[in-house]
Amino acid sequence: MGMKFIWPQVPTSFKTLDDANKYLKTFIDQLSIYENFLSAHIHKGTPGDFGVVASNGTELFKVVYVSTSVTAGQSATYLCDATAGNITITLPTATPAISGRLYNIKKVDASANTVIIAPTTSTIDGLASKTITVQWNNICVVTDGNQWYIV
Repeated sequence: MGMKFIWPQVPTSFKTLDDANKYLKTFIDQLSIYENFLSAHIHKGTPGDFGVVASNGTELFKVVYVSTSVTAGQSATYLCDATAGNITITLPTATPAISGRLYNIKKVDASANTVIIAPTTSTIDGLASKTITVQWNNICVVTDGNQWYIV
């Protein structure tokens, strides 16, 4: 996403009406820049999936509910229900093409089963995999294009 709305600094007073109009124009221009972000809406995808999609169709954020092992796709939050058995979320190969890709993986059930996060290649903070064993715990990982890191 990388979008950040920065409010124009509000002066304590305006010397002229023209100064006030310039401030207002700056504010309106900044709102226009973020039009796609501000007009985003909730999108319901396949059963258990939802996300935020900009008005131009670009997916800004996705949440995926899983109860079986999956290979992670685009940046997303995975809500994992391991009630029926252990789940593995396989991360894609860390390459420069996906540098900055972020995944948030959370265990949402109280079972003794685990959620394992395993990269296809490379490591997560130097380890072959990470495991979530406790309900409501999560791990957020990002790639620099070579490795995966917990953030």
